[in-house]
Amino acid sequence: MIKRCNKLQKGFTLIEIMVALVLIGLLMGGATALYKLDFDKDKDAQAVESIAEIKSILETYLLVNKHLPCPDTFGSANGEESRSADGSCISRKGYLPVKTLDIKAEDPWKNPYFYQINPRAEQIARITDICESASVFGKTGALTLPTSFAQCSSTGQYFCSGCLTVSNCAGTCDFGNDPRPSAAPPYFGLSTKPFGAAGTNNSNLTITNKDGDILNETAVAVVLSFGRDGNKTWLNLLANSGSCTDVDDIDDEKNCDGDNYFIAPEFREVEDYIIWLDLFDIKYKALQKGLFE
Repeated sequence: MIKRCNKLQKGFTLIEIMVALVLIGLLMGGATALYKLDFDKDKDAQAVESIAEIKSILETYLLVNKHLPCPDTFGSANGEESRSADGSCISRKGYLPVKTLDIKAEDPWKNPYFYQINPRAEQIARITDICESASVFGKTGALTLPTSFAQCSSTGQYFCSGCLTVSNCAGTCDFGNDPRPSAAPPYFGLSTKPFGAAGTNNSNLTITNKDGDILNETAVAVVLSFGRDGNKTWLNLLANSGSCTDVDDIDDEKNCDGDNYFIAPEFREVEDYIIWLDLFDIKYKALQKGLFE
């Protein structure tokens, strides 16, 4: 018996196949976008963890060595801190000295970390002066003091200035009495001023949010990852001798324009990852460690 084919039975039409392929493409595109989103979130999480670890490592380095490292200059780029023969920092900004700190050299996007410090660390007389906030970078050199430095006889307290005022000292003021035992770190002390000199070229580093509200103005060091667009920022930064201009993101530009002001992200407003060390926290940790004894 010969079976007849059912005339109602038919295969997919060309239009149906094309629609199916479009749907498959859309699904695959959506899956790829979701994968990229998850991948970016994973990178963000790594960046948050890594930048926090760098702050902890810098604090440990400070407590062990009794000073903070200088930047690795853009011209050097060997991973080591760059210091002049007299002990001063060669530059106020550059790469994080990853070999000096013995840490991973790159952020999650395979870009280096940016490191900027108090600009007066470029002057040897400043980083050996107990009244200068840049003295947290002092590694070697003769002890220096301002002429206004004095100890109050009635309280034993040291003053970088103002000892003679009645509100500060009821006794006599002994000028020139240096509490540091020898010409060696730590060059900073409890009397070290938390604020740097006034002016954008000499002051400590100031951290604000996107609206310009000050979050910290006693920072002596800042470390930055420029995030997922960091490669563009670094290319611009190096092409302009360490002060970037016309970056796609205005916040990125603010954080690499060469001045002493930085924007910190709040609720992921900006894509940079930033940590800073301020003098209040440094003195508190140094006191706990017994560096001033």
